Amino acid sequence: MIATRMARAVKTLARAGKARESDFPLLMHVNALLNEGAALDIPWKEFQKEM
Repeated sequence: MIATRMARAVKTLARAGKARESDFPLLMHVNALLNEGAALDIPWKEFQKEM
């Protein structure tokens, strides 16, 4: 699945210090839903950051 591959890539980049998982809240939540058995709880607050 595309979301799983993208989340894996973001995690790899985060470990290398080239990205932050917190910059991809919806992707990381979808990954948790699909692969970690997380409950549905879309992180709406993460989309309300000021730029």
